[in-house]
Amino acid sequence: MKRRVRLSKHAEQQLRERNIDRQLVEETLENPGQVISAGKNRKIAQSIYEREGREFLLRVVFSEEADPGVITAYWTSRKSRYWRD
Repeated sequence: MKRRVRLSKHAEQQLRERNIDRQLVEETLENPGQVISAGKNRKIAQSIYEREGREFLLRVVFSEEADPGVITAYWTSRKSRYWRD
């Protein structure tokens, strides 16, 4: 069963401003390409998506302990900087 994703007010605002579909955030959290530690109680789920004929990385910063869990999300074209092999 799919878990309901809760967004902080900041995350809701950032999704609107950055034109990120909530469904993509949920998909990235449900089935991430990678999850990496981002320090104290935070992690980043990231997956590669094609947009505008190019590959982009969607990074979703979240906390497993806090409610709401999603802190922010953003697109980046700099896969080589963030993707871990």
